Amino acid sequence: MVTIPFARIDASQADVGDNPTYKVEDISLQLNNTQGRFLDAMRDNPNITHDQLMSSLGLGRTSIQNAVTYLRKHGFVERVGSNRTGWWRVL
Repeated sequence: MVTIPFARIDASQADVGDNPTYKVEDISLQLNNTQGRFLDAMRDNPNITHDQLMSSLGLGRTSIQNAVTYLRKHGFVERVGSNRTGWWRVL
C-alpha cells in the first residue's frame, strides 16, 4: 500500500537550514588514539611504510589507509617525493 500526500509543505514552514553553519577555521579537529599513534610513528621515522605501520601498530591495511587518508586530507601530514622513495612530513 502506498500513500501519496497531496498537501505540500510550504518552504517557509520547513525546518531546513536552521542549523548554524560552521567554517573550517572555527572547528578544531581532534585525533583519535589510532591517528595519534600514526603521527608519533611518522615523527619518529619519516620514511615509514604502510607495511611497517601495520606491523608496529598491529592494525590491518584498511585501518592504515583510512588513518593516513584522514591525516593527509586534514593537513596533519603530507607526502614529500614519490611513493617509493619519499618521506612523510608531519605538519
